[in-house]
Amino acid sequence: QISSGNPRIAAFFVKRRSDNTIDVHKEAQTFTNIFANSLSSFELDIHAQPTFHAFSDAVLESRQRNIRILHFAGHGQDRCGFRWLRDQEAREYDKGSTMDDFAACFRTEAYGRYK
Repeated sequence: QISSGNPRIAAFFVKRRSDNTIDVHKEAQTFTNIFANSLSSFELDIHAQPTFHAFSDAVLESRQRNIRILHFAGHGQDRCGFRWLRDQEAREYDKGSTMDDFAACFRTEAYGRYK
């Protein structure tokens, strides 16, 4: 069932564990400010340094939540994909999701929608 509310953008701001130069929270705030000053009918779901679980939930629940756009400001590693927080409270990173993990979220949603 599709949400009848405004369409949504789910924005994810991800970085590497060893990268101290990129401020994902500042990037998220800039993105928020751009939309706050626009006439867009989209509502934002901002995820600065999210867990992989938060990302996969957004993809798998995209129809119910009326998410029309997934935006990434990602700073991943070349061979292992993005670096996600393992736990929001501990602020520790997981070992890195693979590109297969990332793609599996989309395959699952596409299969459910078009089977």
